[in-house]
Amino acid sequence: MNTIILIGHRCTGKTSVGRLLAHRLGLDFIDADELIESRSNLTVREIVARGGWPLFREKEKEILRELARRPDAVIAAGGGSCDDPENRKLLKEENLVVWLTADAETIIERMGLDTQSGERRPSLTGTDVLEETMSLLSQRAPLFREIADLAIDTTGKTVADVVGLIVDFRLHAKEFSCPEVQ
Repeated sequence: MNTIILIGHRCTGKTSVGRLLAHRLGLDFIDADELIESRSNLTVREIVARGGWPLFREKEKEILRELARRPDAVIAAGGGSCDDPENRKLLKEENLVVWLTADAETIIERMGLDTQSGERRPSLTGTDVLEETMSLLSQRAPLFREIADLAIDTTGKTVADVVGLIVDFRLHAKEFSCPEVQ
């Protein structure tokens, strides 16, 4: 298991953790959403504006088919990638899947600090950001838990702390099962 897949809601640290983790392990880092944007020359918001969320999810599935089988990499999957059963199966196959989570208040605070978050990623539901975040966290938790080998609550942790937990788990785990969120 040399490929590590990071899953979780947006602004839980997948990209930040992924970059540092890849550097520390000497692996390539790929952010699925960034790759979709790069290949289409459009932001997520622009893709959704042109064809709705179904068009974006179609592009996401194509990218995940490619990335899930890539050896020796750290991959940050999009927050909604686990909504699709086929994607969950792809991500789980022969990969170490790490679910990053955070409480809703932390996620919203991070969204506010991420200058590109609102520009690049439209709302999924069109509701208030707190309501949408709480709803999505609740809906997606069972899906993330289903495929996660490790779950880490990034609330109050530094990126280096989270990377250390993943590296330690990777080095010392004999059997992969999803422990309670740390």
